[in-house]
Amino acid sequence: MKNNIEKVYGKLPKKKLGLKKHKIDLSIVDDIKSKGDSIAEMIGLVRQDKQDVEMAISKMRMIKTDYNSVIAMSDELDDLYNKFDEMAYELGLEIPDDIYSIGSNSKELRRLTDELDKLIDNI
Repeated sequence: MKNNIEKVYGKLPKKKLGLKKHKIDLSIVDDIKSKGDSIAEMIGLVRQDKQDVEMAISKMRMIKTDYNSVIAMSDELDDLYNKFDEMAYELGLEIPDDIYSIGSNSKELRRLTDELDKLIDNI
């Protein structure tokens, strides 16, 4: 019987299994999974960023399209306000506060529109 056992053991390979290497390989798999999870999360964030940028570009295009009409509206109101101001001065009248604030708002609209246009042009 001892001979049979020795024969069986004798036929087994005398090579080491190298289990330490397999442990390292398993940790590599864990690292890959961990990095894969991080990448999957980043894909979601980048997709959202891409959508946000596309929406911002679309808004900028609309602003650029509307720019000329906003400037024309502001210029038209400025002209009317200046005529009214001249007439009021000639007649010695004081400009009512609500009309004065409309003139100021027109100038503010022009200023903000110009600033916005410069910001968009700098992108």
